[in-house]
Amino acid sequence: MNSTGKITAKAGGTATITVKAAVKLSSTKLTLNKGKTAALKTTLAPSGAASYAKSWASSNAKVDAAGKVTAVAKGTATITCKTAKCVVTV
Repeated sequence: MNSTGKITAKAGGTATITVKAAVKLSSTKLTLNKGKTAALKTTLAPSGAASYAKSWASSNAKVDAAGKVTAVAKGTATITCKTAKCVVTV
């Protein structure tokens, strides 16, 4: 594989190609009032990784499959999408 990702077959057989995508969030810190929402957006690199599955998790806030965060109680929460994180303070 060259530096642009082009793959050239050298011989017959099979190969396993693994692509690692980096996830960046539109914000790394948010401050919200209880009950308010904010939308986190992701950027994937390389740009061809658009089909990379996104999975969201939260330590103490509500986050839906689209990255919409809802502040549920006073304190802090960490929203995670793959390896990218955003700290939310309520």
